[in-house]
Amino acid sequence: MTGGIAWLFPDAEYWGKDVIMTTPAANYTAQDIPTILTKANLLGPLELYKGVRNLTVRGAPNVTVFCYYGQDVDTANYFVYNNDQFQGDPEVKSSSGDGSVPLHSLEVCKSWKAQQTRPVYVKSMTNVTHQGILHEKHIVQQIVSIATGNVTTAEFMYDQREQ
Repeated sequence: MTGGIAWLFPDAEYWGKDVIMTTPAANYTAQDIPTILTKANLLGPLELYKGVRNLTVRGAPNVTVFCYYGQDVDTANYFVYNNDQFQGDPEVKSSSGDGSVPLHSLEVCKSWKAQQTRPVYVKSMTNVTHQGILHEKHIVQQIVSIATGNVTTAEFMYDQREQ
């Protein structure tokens, strides 16, 4: 497991009591990630996780946000082990997402609309993957326009397919 993967663990505050892993003896939530890594004897990744888990900004950033994400791509959502030692390959339960990140996490920017005074623009794209979004020419053009200050809200909202 590389250092980058530690950033992909679900955030305990946002995921709450949603189950991310099950064994015959227990259900585990994002709050249990340290326990999972310890029981699986993944002490290096545990240290990486401890180092990054509190670096994530929680809550609305109160800046104008343009949020793009893909959805309706099978994405690992939780794992079922048939033993309590996390041995062998788990059964992977999938849900909608972008192939890397579950929709539940991708949609966090939607909640910011009610939490901040600055506008939040959300655009979701059906059957677009986490990396594939950067191969969508119109998206890249919009990102460049946003970064250079040459975008209008109307241009961003054009063909909006927010779910």
